[in-house]
Amino acid sequence: MDSPAWGACLRNLFFDPEDEAEREILNRVEFLRVPSHVRTLALSEFRAMYESSGLRLLDPMTSTSRTRFADWMKGTNPAPGDYFRILGDMEWFRGSGGSWWDVEGEGDEMHFTRKRVILTGRKD
Repeated sequence: MDSPAWGACLRNLFFDPEDEAEREILNRVEFLRVPSHVRTLALSEFRAMYESSGLRLLDPMTSTSRTRFADWMKGTNPAPGDYFRILGDMEWFRGSGGSWWDVEGEGDEMHFTRKRVILTGRKD
């Protein structure tokens, strides 16, 4: 909700890690799942956007959201073969220690954790 009269901006968003290589893989998975996805930003990128708009970023509040793979895929319509590419990437994350999304389990019963941040900016 933007509130120019109050000089504040509030957003509740998913964010990705600062590591650019890992963020690139996570964004590729998101794009395969939902082709309109552009990219998920790192917290430092959100901070820079707020500051460039003249907003002072107040203390970000983070939370996590545990998601089942099959539920995450509902309502999407990936291109033929992309479902298995997405599943393969998620299994690769799990095999490499879980990655940023802390991937556990197998197949449709796989679970992972997304990170959310509530950003509040104030114009002084």
